[in-house]
Amino acid sequence: MANKLTPEPEQWYRDMDEQTDFRVLSVDEDQGTIDVEAADGHLETMELEEWEQLNLQAVDAPLFASDELDELDEEVGGDWRRSSEDEEDLP
Repeated sequence: MANKLTPEPEQWYRDMDEQTDFRVLSVDEDQGTIDVEAADGHLETMELEEWEQLNLQAVDAPLFASDELDELDEEVGGDWRRSSEDEEDLP
């Protein structure tokens, strides 16, 4: 299925075949690549030709996307996912 969506930086998309969400970070038309970030924070570079073959839908940002977790870390003054007790166990 040919994808008619234009990759827009900061826009979230859902791969309807894989049922995964990701956002476009940047588009380099000279190189023919798109940098994307999955909702879990995984970074990937894909070719524009690959983008065109994906079955995509534009979607809202998922709850607790990786950038939102980073913002929460800043708000609480550290990594909220790790307690001070956990840090005592670190070498």
